[in-house]
Amino acid sequence: MLKYSAISVKVSLAKIFIVFGATAPQHLVSDKANQVPCKKAFLHHRRRIVLGIFRKFKFLGFLPFLSEQPNPCPKSSETAGLHLEKFSMSVNTGRVHNECSRLGIQPSSRLHAMPENRPLIVRIVVDGSPPPNFVEVRKMLLRAFGDTIWRGKASFALTPGGFIQAPFPGNYHGKHGWDSRPGDFRKLVPHAHKALKRILTAEVLSAARDRANFLTLGIDLNRDKGKHKMDRLPRGIHAELIAVVETASGEVMRWTGKSYSLGWQEKTLVHETDLGSHLLRCGKERVLVLGCHDLNMFSNRSYANQKPDGPRRERCDRMRQLAREFRPTVILHHPHSTDSPRIWSTAWGGLLQLLSRQGDRKALSYASGIGYYNDLEAPRRELRDVLAGTSCCDNHVLDVVVKGS
Repeated sequence: MLKYSAISVKVSLAKIFIVFGATAPQHLVSDKANQVPCKKAFLHHRRRIVLGIFRKFKFLGFLPFLSEQPNPCPKSSETAGLHLEKFSMSVNTGRVHNECSRLGIQPSSRLHAMPENRPLIVRIVVDGSPPPNFVEVRKMLLRAFGDTIWRGKASFALTPGGFIQAPFPGNYHGKHGWDSRPGDFRKLVPHAHKALKRILTAEVLSAARDRANFLTLGIDLNRDKGKHKMDRLPRGIHAELIAVVETASGEVMRWTGKSYSLGWQEKTLVHETDLGSHLLRCGKERVLVLGCHDLNMFSNRSYANQKPDGPRRERCDRMRQLAREFRPTVILHHPHSTDSPRIWSTAWGGLLQLLSRQGDRKALSYASGIGYYNDLEAPRRELRDVLAGTSCCDNHVLDVVVKGS
C-alpha cells in the first residue's frame, strides 16, 4: 500500500511538472500564423489538471485558490426548442467559435446592451428539403414569424440558399460560366422579382415587419432538374440570387447572387460578376451577403489549390480586397444544404482570420442559413451540432426551426 502511494505521488508530481513546464495544447495557445494568445483558455486547462491531482490527495481544503472556475471562453446561443451550448473544444463543432475568440473579435457594447429577446440575426432553419412551391414557402415563413420563441424584433432574418425555386427564363440571351458579364446577371433579376412578389404577400410582409428590419431570401432559377444521383442539382443553365428586403417598405434593397461556382457549375451558372453587390449598409451595420459557395472565396485551403493565373484566384483576390476595405460588421451566408458544420468551418476560419489581420477588433456577427438535409444519405451530424458550428460565438443569433418538405 505504501509502495502504491509513493508511486502515485511520483506520477502526480510528474504530471504537475508536465503541466507547468511543457507547451500547452496548440488550440488553447495561439494561431501559428498570427500568434494570437488565448491565455484564459490555457490557464483554465492547466487549472483543471492540477485541481484533479490535488483532489486525489485531499489537498484541496488547504488550497482555496485552486477552487473550480468556470471556463472563460464559451458563449451560448438560443435555438428553437433547444438551448444549445455554442462552445466546443472538439475539432468538428468548435473550430469556428475558437477562431473567433482566438482572433480577438469581441461583441460590441451596443450588442451587449441589447436585451436577450432582441437578437441581431434570426435564422429560419429548414429541417428538411426546401419548400417545393410558392404556397409552401409562404406557409413556412408565416410559421417562422409566428413562432413564440421569436421574441422581439431582430435586425436580420436569414433563410437558406434556394429557399424559393423558380423557372429559369426560356428567352434568356446571355453568357454563362466564367464568360458571364455583369449585364447577364441583371437580366435575370426581373424574373426573380416576379417570384419574390408571389411570396411577399401583404400577410407575409405584415408578419415580417413585426419580426425583423431586413429579410434575406435565396432564390434559385433553374432551367430543368434531372433525376439522377445528385437529385436536386440542375442540369441546364441556372442562377442563384439573393434578395435583401427592407420589411418596412417591402422593397428590395439589393440583389446579389453566387459569384464563385462549384466545379460542376463552371459552365452552367450565370455568375454575379459585380462583387460590390455583396456589400451594403443596412441601418448602422455594414453587411457582407454571400451566396452558397461564395464563402469558399475566403478558404485558405481552396486558395492554395488554385492556379495563380486562373479566374478563381482573380475573383478571390478581388473579393478579399473588397471585404478588407469594407470591414463588415455582419456576414450573412446562404448555403443550400448543410448537414455538417465541417462543410464551412475552414472557409469561416479563413474569413475571420482575414478580417482580424486588418486590426479591426470591433463586433463581427455572422451566420449561415441552414437547410438541414442531404440528398444522397441521412444527415451526417445532429442538427444542434450544425447550428452550433455555423454562427458566431456571441448570443446574437436565434434559430427558429421549421419543418421542410
